[in-house]
Amino acid sequence: LGDIYENFYQKIYFTCFKIVKDENLAKDIASDSFIKLCKKVSSGAEIDSLSSFWWKIAKNEALNSVSANKNRSRILGSLYDRSSSSLQPSAEQNIMYEQVMTLLSKRFSNRQMEIFRLISEGNTQKEVA
Repeated sequence: LGDIYENFYQKIYFTCFKIVKDENLAKDIASDSFIKLCKKVSSGAEIDSLSSFWWKIAKNEALNSVSANKNRSRILGSLYDRSSSSLQPSAEQNIMYEQVMTLLSKRFSNRQMEIFRLISEGNTQKEVA
């Protein structure tokens, strides 16, 4: 697996970066997706091409990250700077998001809040169910 990491990390990183447009997030996704690959391999899963499988994991994680950030920004629509090309919420937006979630948690049950959180993070309806 070390050879796979050394030979394909840059390709995986650049794929993630093209999607998320954030260097640190792309690095995190590339590394985290490699850990997922390692766990899959250690569980005994049959994988034809480790590099292709890693690329698919990383691409999906990057797309999920963008989706989650779009949903978060849509929830806080008035706070989202639409003139910015970045899909990453600002620190102020993250704080406001947490404050909104805290206020909502006083009104809704834990189960409802968990569903809301999963949806706002970009999970599909199937994943939430």
